[in-house]
Amino acid sequence: MKKLKLVTLSIILSFISCTKIDDNGFKVYKIKKNKHRSTFKIQHTKKDSFDIQVKFNESAIYTSKDPINQFDVNKIWGVSDCGTTHSKNSIRFGWRWDLNQEQIEILMYRRLLGEFDFKPLGYINPGDINYMSLNITDSHYHMYLNGVGDSMSRCCDEPKRRYFLYPYFGGTEKAPHDVVIKIK
Repeated sequence: MKKLKLVTLSIILSFISCTKIDDNGFKVYKIKKNKHRSTFKIQHTKKDSFDIQVKFNESAIYTSKDPINQFDVNKIWGVSDCGTTHSKNSIRFGWRWDLNQEQIEILMYRRLLGEFDFKPLGYINPGDINYMSLNITDSHYHMYLNGVGDSMSRCCDEPKRRYFLYPYFGGTEKAPHDVVIKIK
């Protein structure tokens, strides 16, 4: 009976955290309208270097209900750090739709001892494939968008177990419509 319950639970959890894979090998993450998260899966890593490709479609275009929230940073992908939760220490690629540029702004988004800050990396367009890299050293996070990079300091200097962080909408507001982000 216990074995049956475990198998059933495993099947249910696999459906909750499933992501579709498109014909080009991209995992398709969908943040549904009025939601923040795209998935609830947890995957640990001890790696300190990551290379991903990211593609947005027109669903990245949005206008916030409250104009100040247009400056909130949504999250694409990243990792927790320092053996803590992502709310305490983490690094992610962030994004937001820039109404003036009419492009997606990509940012470094860091949580350092519970406080967040961010730095712009550049602008991209819906439909383009973008190359993003994250390298974690003893003292810094180095992030690159299509070969252009910057860095931010880090508060711990030894490698620790991390977990991956997946697409998330917000800030304050939830997704105004379904938002699709493809990652490989």
